[in-house]
Amino acid sequence: MCTSGVFMELGTDMLGGRYGLKADINDPFGVCINQKERVKYNCYGQMNAVLNWAAEGSLSKEAEFVEKIQNNDLAQETMKTIIGTKTDIAEKLSDYLEICRSIQARLHLACIRGLALAVMTNGTPDEEYREVIDVCTQPIMNKEERGACLDFSLKYLQGLYTSWHIKEICSNAGEKYKNLMCE
Repeated sequence: MCTSGVFMELGTDMLGGRYGLKADINDPFGVCINQKERVKYNCYGQMNAVLNWAAEGSLSKEAEFVEKIQNNDLAQETMKTIIGTKTDIAEKLSDYLEICRSIQARLHLACIRGLALAVMTNGTPDEEYREVIDVCTQPIMNKEERGACLDFSLKYLQGLYTSWHIKEICSNAGEKYKNLMCE
């Protein structure tokens, strides 16, 4: 079911005040609460623009809104999606890591996975894997963070690349991670 675009457009309409819709600065996810379960994830994930507006562009403030989501899976997926929209991960990695480490423990690794998602989404075509492995193996990440970042990245990349690319990716990922994608 394709509902992502519907919710993305709804968020845009809310911010623009179209059709009498208004975004709630105190509850950017308010429109999502009563959605059916099958579309709830898309609603929360596509309220990026509304969330960014309510949080005045601050990822820390965005995270505070996400922390209020009761359902762990929904909160984690939303956190990953929200940070996955950032375009400046490489330049601000230490700042983003600090935020990921300061939020609720249940969201910490989802935030790290979001860093990987952002790098892959905004990376140089056919070079995303190098860029994300570079980010995931930064010494400022602890072992658990590197593992979460690489695990997510390598699994995500399996859907993007040919088997030849996968072998190249695996050769750059280190011995432990070769088993995730390589025969």
